[in-house]
Amino acid sequence: MCKSCLFGALVLMFACPDADARRRGRSPNNLTVKQKAKKHFKKGQKLFRKKKYAQAIVEFKQAYALRKHPAIQFNLAMSYASVNDTLNAARHIRIYLRTTKKKSKILPRSLRVVQDQTGILIVNTTNPSAKIFVDGALVGKGMVNIVVMIGDHPVDIRLGKRFAARKTIAIKPRQTRVWDVQESLLETPRPRRIITPGRNGHPPLTARRPGAGPEPAPKDSTKHKKLPIRWFVTTAAVAVAAVVAGVGIDQGLTVPLFREYERGGTTDRDLYNKVIAYRNVTISLYAAAGALGIAAAVIALYTKWKKRERAKSAVTILPVLGPRNIAFTLRWEH
Repeated sequence: MCKSCLFGALVLMFACPDADARRRGRSPNNLTVKQKAKKHFKKGQKLFRKKKYAQAIVEFKQAYALRKHPAIQFNLAMSYASVNDTLNAARHIRIYLRTTKKKSKILPRSLRVVQDQTGILIVNTTNPSAKIFVDGALVGKGMVNIVVMIGDHPVDIRLGKRFAARKTIAIKPRQTRVWDVQESLLETPRPRRIITPGRNGHPPLTARRPGAGPEPAPKDSTKHKKLPIRWFVTTAAVAVAAVVAGVGIDQGLTVPLFREYERGGTTDRDLYNKVIAYRNVTISLYAAAGALGIAAAVIALYTKWKKRERAKSAVTILPVLGPRNIAFTLRWEH
């Protein structure tokens, strides 16, 4: 009888925690998860006090993965603000304010500063497959609700490889900006006909393929503008003039003076200096002529040459009677 009482007491002793947990609507496993979350949370608080913010963030995240509590989001926001990660701090502030049950939601100064440096951007599209890019980075599809820094942010909507819409949105402190993309911009465009200049004044019609992307920007004609012919003519004429001047100085002055210098027995120093001076001038003219010739050749590549149509002359010979009174008419063109 005593053994039966002792066994029953042991059963009740081990059954009491389960019964108490069930009476509170919880299981022993949930209590264990809660204890683990509390352990990570306290460890994160200790690391935060020691200013080991990166390690504290890891502990707070592990605690929040075990138990979704607003206090953990508050501590995550404080940790990110301490390492100057403004965007992540602002994201956790939003979660904290949305989930906390406190009536007073006054934040400390460091988190208010984070709020003053960020805003909220919401982009809504009617196509769930539309890719949304903010500042060149993919942030979601269909609809996004994100925290961004204050300032101008280019937003692109893409359908496959096609740019459907683009807009630059200015974000002010604590401001929420919403862009509802028009449904017409997300429709597949129909093929368009682009008229381009053709030959003989007949413009060919070319159809655009569906989904071929935005129309190309018109080409700037000034980038490849041809040079007038007078540039080439002037450069070539100056080059020829330099050659002629060089030849004239060489044959008219340098050579006669040099011969006179040789006949004088190479003792006249002034005459020798004149010969050297004229020879230097001649060499300089030849060098200038060569440089101008190269410049003329380069200019010729970018010169707009006028095509002259060859005039055709025709001679018509009067009809000539042939055998059996057959008339022949001869026409000659060249």
